[in-house]
Amino acid sequence: MIIEADLHTHTTASDGAKTPSEMVDLAFEAGLKALGITDHDTMAGTAEAAARGEEIGIIVVPGIELSTTFGKSEIHILGYYLDPEADAIKTHMERCKSSRERRAKAMVKKLSDYGIPITYDMVEEKAGGGSVGRPHIAMVLMDLGIVDSVGSGFGKYLTEGTPGFVPKDIVTPEEGIDVILKSGGVAGIAHPGKIKSREIIPSLIARGASFIEAFHPDHSRAARKFYARFAEKRHLIATGGSDAHYLSDNHTTTIAECGCAIDVVYELKARSAK
Repeated sequence: MIIEADLHTHTTASDGAKTPSEMVDLAFEAGLKALGITDHDTMAGTAEAAARGEEIGIIVVPGIELSTTFGKSEIHILGYYLDPEADAIKTHMERCKSSRERRAKAMVKKLSDYGIPITYDMVEEKAGGGSVGRPHIAMVLMDLGIVDSVGSGFGKYLTEGTPGFVPKDIVTPEEGIDVILKSGGVAGIAHPGKIKSREIIPSLIARGASFIEAFHPDHSRAARKFYARFAEKRHLIATGGSDAHYLSDNHTTTIAECGCAIDVVYELKARSAK
């Protein structure tokens, strides 16, 4: 398959290492026709990316990746072509921002009480004005010489059972899909092969998910074929993306490492409310 569009990328608006403009430039260098900006729980980077895309001739697909929870499984819901000014997504993004800040502050306090000389100001500085998250805390731990990678920061201090872990506020997958649909967007399921409780997938389709990310770096070749066939049988759009963050270790994929044809972009736009 010729990769013409990468519909899953992250920028400094959430936990990516590159600015929205830099990501568009990288897409251009990779020979892509379209790039999806899908930061975690925020659309703060889409306007900048769209402006840069117009300058150099790259279609920028405005998107978002919502973090949701089902039982003990984390399920990510992707949305494209939302209206960022819609009440539903504006309210949700503000809720997520406040929740992430509360969680990060609680994690920093636990780590400080544990004896690590970390402050929330350090974490905010590392986030650079973007949405604060665990990767930024892990980066500070690296700067302090406590760990040698973002991945080890997560493993030793920021996951369940470790000294700095604080559970997140729960948003259900159904809520995520509803928010996207109410905001005029098209909703779907990110990297289904990573979902532990896959029995929920049919109910999410019934709820309004109209695409599934068949092509993802964490999917084996067999898994990509399986989900592409699954999409065809269910009359879903099979999307693809690199999930590129450009961080140092646990998100090392690059733009266009995975993706899909440009026709997929047109299908997504057609299914949105725009």
